[in-house]
Amino acid sequence: MYTIIGIVGSNRENRLKLLSQLADRLSKEGYNVISITREEGSAKYSDRSISVSITDCSTFIKAGFKLGLNEIKSLIAGKWRLIMVEGLKTNNCILAASSISDIEEYGAHSMAIVPFTNEIRRNHAPQEAKIVDVDGAIAVILNKMLKEILSILAQQDCGECGYGNCQELAKAIARGEETPFKCVKKKIPIKIMVNGDYIQLNPFTTKMFAEVIKGLLSILKGVPREIRNVTIEINFD
Repeated sequence: MYTIIGIVGSNRENRLKLLSQLADRLSKEGYNVISITREEGSAKYSDRSISVSITDCSTFIKAGFKLGLNEIKSLIAGKWRLIMVEGLKTNNCILAASSISDIEEYGAHSMAIVPFTNEIRRNHAPQEAKIVDVDGAIAVILNKMLKEILSILAQQDCGECGYGNCQELAKAIARGEETPFKCVKKKIPIKIMVNGDYIQLNPFTTKMFAEVIKGLLSILKGVPREIRNVTIEINFD
């Protein structure tokens, strides 16, 4: 479970500065942050090492090779993670703007623009509505994250989860305090928890798990032919 945000712009120093500011603030506010940067060096990305340092709320990753989305996803634990990737051009990106040309190149595709020069503050049209400070960028990121979480909830505001509405539950999920399991109205075909963390399955993996479990149950005595609901608990201790 994750929200991926790219930090773009022509000046790497400003990208890293903005990434650091955002990660530090969001981590202090209780969000589970993964910050990913790529070491500059050989264009062949021959160094396949990753160094990871983990604090209470944040994981900082420095990679000596180009990370694709599949590699990024493999680093994610069960709790909701906010992944910010330096240089990743995505629809969900924040622009560390160092020049007007940055705005011309990235502005239309960015969610927010953080200016690093007075020139940009004076000449920011036609992207005026996107010009924000670090606080504004954080608000944009959190809004995007909450929208993604709400999209996987039932959005009935029933209150049966113990929260006043789905928005409150989404905020708790964003901070890793809850998982989508808490939404009692949302049907999740297969729910897997490993060491207390929710493991999200894609449609293919969900179908694979279901077929394997059905196949195993079909050879057991006493199992009804019509299977509607199965609960399995495994303890490896």
